[in-house]
Amino acid sequence: MRLNNKYYEVAISEDITYTLFSVDNRPYDLVVEMDTYTRNSHYITLAIQVTDLNGGDSASIAVVGGIYSFTAEHCVVLDGTKLIVLMQDTIAIIDLQKMTLSAKSKIVDYGTAFAVYPFCGNYIIHGEFEVILLNSNGEKEWSFSGRDIFVLPNGESHLEPFEIQGETVVCYDWEGNKYILDKFGKEINFERIIL
Repeated sequence: MRLNNKYYEVAISEDITYTLFSVDNRPYDLVVEMDTYTRNSHYITLAIQVTDLNGGDSASIAVVGGIYSFTAEHCVVLDGTKLIVLMQDTIAIIDLQKMTLSAKSKIVDYGTAFAVYPFCGNYIIHGEFEVILLNSNGEKEWSFSGRDIFVLPNGESHLEPFEIQGETVVCYDWEGNKYILDKFGKEINFERIIL
């Protein structure tokens, strides 16, 4: 997956050769561990190659996260000179100018998180049990939970379980309930959909 803006181009892939505590890993300029891991932990590693489009140095980052992390395109956001990485239940904000970790926090208490998106100058998280709004520093502003998990049963491909429509969020739960939230996390519409 590739992301770019006027400052950086970022290429993200999974490093299947990365082994915790090994001296034989690819060299990285920055390694971020989303949690404390041991040799017996189950984890995945994202390899992130950063190219400065304004003539600065290129860099490589490894982000190690829980095995239930998703490497889909919506787990990383490039926002100006910040890179926001979501893995399982934790978010990391990396300052690409300084090549340092600015913030890291566990944002999901139950289940896992599927995706992070830019939303109204902040970031919105599609979690298994909750929708969460984080401010630009990665701090939780609000969360919303439905009646069931925010995924749809298999075969319901005509609907997306989570969509951003302007300044609203539309999400569906397993039972077929449709929620529309405003940018402040308030439910502005609810309806039962027959799946």
